[in-house]
Amino acid sequence: MAHFTFYLLCEAAFLSEFFDQLFCIGGAAAEWLSWGLVKGSEKTGQLVKYGSSKLRENIAPASQPSVIDPHAQRCADYAHKATHCAVRVSSFLGQRCCRV
Repeated sequence: MAHFTFYLLCEAAFLSEFFDQLFCIGGAAAEWLSWGLVKGSEKTGQLVKYGSSKLRENIAPASQPSVIDPHAQRCADYAHKATHCAVRVSSFLGQRCCRV
């Protein structure tokens, strides 16, 4: 019985050390991931700004109003509503996560 208890104590110490190392690695991985997301979002913002200015330079208004298919108009409206909802949900989650 004493040998079994000693074995459990050694295993518990090993598992404790293992999980400490695992959480340390997980924290470092989360830090690198967040750094990468920040850098990616900064670069995306720069590219969107550059691309939108280039589009404004090259787009001319149409001489006549164009006819849009009602099905395409409905799809565009649904896409607009879905992206608006996704932005609201992600900002809500971001605010909740930052409070913790």
